Amino acid sequence: MTATIQFDALPYQGKIITSTKPMIFAGCGVGSGKSHLGSLWTLQRCIEAPEGVKGIVAANTYPQLYDSTLDRMLQNWQEWGVTFRPQTLPRSYGALNVEVCTGGKWTTLRCRSLSHYEAIAGMEVGFYWEDEAWGAPEEGFAELEKRNRDTRMPQRALVTSWLDEMDSWMYRRFVENFGTITAQGKGDNWWWEESDRKLAVYATTHCNLKHLPSDYVEKLTDSLTPRMFDRQVLSKWMAEGSGIYYGFSREKSVTEAADYEAGLGQVWLTCDFNIGEGKPMSWALCQERKGRLYQWAEIILDTADTNQAAEEVAARLADVGLSPAEVHVCGDASGRARDTRSKRTDYEILREHGFVHQDVPTKNPPIRERHNAVNVAFCSKSGERRYLIHPRCTGTIHGWLTTRIKKGANYIEQETTHQHITTALGYLICRKFPMRPRVWSGKIW
Repeated sequence: MTATIQFDALPYQGKIITSTKPMIFAGCGVGSGKSHLGSLWTLQRCIEAPEGVKGIVAANTYPQLYDSTLDRMLQNWQEWGVTFRPQTLPRSYGALNVEVCTGGKWTTLRCRSLSHYEAIAGMEVGFYWEDEAWGAPEEGFAELEKRNRDTRMPQRALVTSWLDEMDSWMYRRFVENFGTITAQGKGDNWWWEESDRKLAVYATTHCNLKHLPSDYVEKLTDSLTPRMFDRQVLSKWMAEGSGIYYGFSREKSVTEAADYEAGLGQVWLTCDFNIGEGKPMSWALCQERKGRLYQWAEIILDTADTNQAAEEVAARLADVGLSPAEVHVCGDASGRARDTRSKRTDYEILREHGFVHQDVPTKNPPIRERHNAVNVAFCSKSGERRYLIHPRCTGTIHGWLTTRIKKGANYIEQETTHQHITTALGYLICRKFPMRPRVWSGKIW
């Protein structure tokens, strides 16, 4: 490679780029330049790699991998004059190989999602970059470690991510099992520490303000909860909360003002479809008024089917002078599929009962994204509350207070009677108040 790359590195990026530690962890805020750092670090490894040695670029999901990690990396490489193929990303998500030419040799990068970490089994590489590790399973990280074993070059690894809870695998791997600290230091809005084999660098969003919109951090106060702001902007490890939905407050989230008011806003029905003892059909009715959702009714029916639940909702609507045709339907995307119990989907059954206005996604949001969206709706960093509940919805209130993560899991919820109604409401909240993009969309620098 004969071209000279001009990269105006931030101080924390320079620390990482010049490090020779086998394992580097960058716990950095949103918009801090992690993708640009990873682009250059990966290119450095391709330059160093002997002919035939491969690498891996991984992220928590294929949408994250394609829309953020690879999109940024390839744009940067194009701007730097690097030769690579393919020149453009495929339109459909899936396993992809990217090849980059350095010094007259081609190096292959296996680009994979860690939500399907089994797909990297059997590979042998000399380096890897794992981006947005906060959303990836620990098994995926462990599989990357096992694959990083090509002895033709020093094995190197870079893990970039927002920070997470103190009970997460990232905290266990990069704090509790970090090793004896041999050196440490601090700069403006960033700090670092290293052991014999690891380097951990922490940088806040404020490190990169010169490359961000002037109101970027201010806007994040409206889209993140205080806990999320501390993790994703200030790069703080957070102690485990009292529950998944820590944003809920009985005092501030529950109000008589959430009752239905005729003619003041669109009514939504959101559904989580279940049949069986302890797994009730769980639906909720909300009214959207001036950018807020007000939940005024819940339908929690044990052992009921979709027809029976639809009849119950129609009766609740009639009590306030509404018909099914006046309601918009959202909810569990799996209700779009047929199964052995019925030749009709759950949403087709709802349509037969008059619920003709349906806004159902093709797939459900990731569980962690749903949790985050709900907590932001309860209370953002700026104090805005976009979802309120009527006190008559006692099952919902109980669900918000008691839903927990299943023991031994990262994000999967314990299944309880009232966990399903919170899931149904999470689907609607994600639809109406989607999380902002995980990366800033500004000029490539």
